[in-house]
Order: sequence, then structure tokens, then C-alpha cells
Amino acid sequence: WPLFLEKAWAKVNGGYANIIAGDPRDVFQAFTPFAAVPIEIAKENKKTLWENIRDADAYNCIMTASIDEGVSGLVQVGLLANHTFSLVSAFERKIGEETVHLMKLRNPLGEGEWIGDWSDKSAKWTEEAKTAFPEFDVNTKNDGIFWISYEDFIKYFSTVCLCVPVKPLCTSTYKVDEEKAKGFNVIKLKMLGDGVLNVDVKKPSYR
Repeated sequence: WPLFLEKAWAKVNGGYANIIAGDPRDVFQAFTPFAAVPIEIAKENKKTLWENIRDADAYNCIMTASIDEGVSGLVQVGLLANHTFSLVSAFERKIGEETVHLMKLRNPLGEGEWIGDWSDKSAKWTEEAKTAFPEFDVNTKNDGIFWISYEDFIKYFSTVCLCVPVKPLCTSTYKVDEEKAKGFNVIKLKMLGDGVLNVDVKKPSYR
């Protein structure tokens, strides 16, 4: 089914060439009614960022991680610049006396993986480590799925995007016409009860 969604997204944007290196927020906003929250890794406190990712995983958020153009040393470790990966899960476990923070990602191309520490064939995957992380699949084929330490993740990745599901959900859209959008606009919102209010401001895509 992801291929059908990709085809639909390509059709909406006028062809596959127009969806290369897109912004995950555009996709989340088009396919879901939920808020998409981009986080620039370099600007975040590393402990707080880890806690946010871990909590988002526990809340079943849809998560992606992107690498900007210009990040050096990627070829040597099997990663791609100007590319977005699925962020599948985040794990915090003890191996002996050490607390280990690992992340599971997937390359949507279905191949091409991280080849550093905690990759499929890494010596880090001792029997003790496999016991601590039973989710690790010992299958070492190049399927695009890989594990990486949080320390290496923040070294190479640039942005995390979280799509936060909210239930129950009520949505309302207000469209400002082109001429009116050139001026100053005030939109008044009234909450009729307790809840979470997410406001998204969208503009036509260059695509």
C-alpha cells in the first residue's frame, strides 16, 4: 500500500520528479489531519530531544528523520544526503551496567543502510546485546532497515519530524483568498471546552 500512496502523491504533484527530496510535513498534512512538528537536531538539547523521540514513539507518532545536503562523511557510513528515512522506534535498555540508546530506522528505498556501530553485522551485537534488544532481527540482508546509536544519529541526521495523532479530533479550515492574504488578517478562535488546539498555516506549494 505505501506504493499506492506514493503514486497518488506523485500524481497530485505532477509527476515523480516533483516529489524527490520533499518535506515530510507536506505529506503528513496532506494524508492526515494531524499536526506535523519539525525538530532541528542541532538546535535541541540532546537529552530533551531523546526524551521527546522516546515519548513520541510510545505515543505511536509517525516519525521521520532527514539528512540535509552538505553533511560530510555519509558515503563511508552508508547514509544519503538530502534524504528522509522512516524513524521506526527508539529504545533505552541496559547492557550490563551501561544504558544504551538505540534507534531503528528504515530507508524507504528498501536498500542502503548505516554500516557503523550497531549495524546488521556490527560486533556490538553480542549475545547479551541481543537479549537486551530482542527486537533486533539477526537477518543481515540489505533491506534498508538498520539500527544506530543515538550518539551517531545526532551526529549525521539533521531533522526529526513528528506527526502527532490526536483522538477525538475536530477540524476546521479557513481559506484566505490570494488578495486578502497580501494584507494583515486576524482570525478569532474560540475553544468551547478543554482540549488541545493545533493551528497549521499552509501556503500553496511551489510543486
